[in-house]
Amino acid sequence: GANASGVLLSELRRALDGAGVKVTEDREQAQAILTVFNEDKSRRVLSVGGAGTVSEFELHHAVTYQVKDQAGKPLQPTQTVSLESAVSFSQADVLAKGAEEELLYRDMRRDVIQGILRRLSALGKAAEK
Repeated sequence: GANASGVLLSELRRALDGAGVKVTEDREQAQAILTVFNEDKSRRVLSVGGAGTVSEFELHHAVTYQVKDQAGKPLQPTQTVSLESAVSFSQADVLAKGAEEELLYRDMRRDVIQGILRRLSALGKAAEK
């Protein structure tokens, strides 16, 4: 995960452990290899007030990953899990809105990780058939 935050990678590892997946760094022991290619966090202006000031942003959080078998064959095409969330903005509450934005990104990161786990679970169930 060269282009992913350490926080995302450690939370993903904890979530995998919590789901009963034995995580290993040794490729020889691995049944599947999960590679996180990219984590993207961004925001864009959604609306502007009458005075030309921003009144609402859209936050975006996306993670792109791939799962391969031990031989390096992709088990599914490269996947991207992404979320968007709108947040109001007030120039009078800049500090509070900054803290709110960080909390929203934290929650979005957790939701993205849960989305990855659901997709991995479905992939595992398909492999069992």
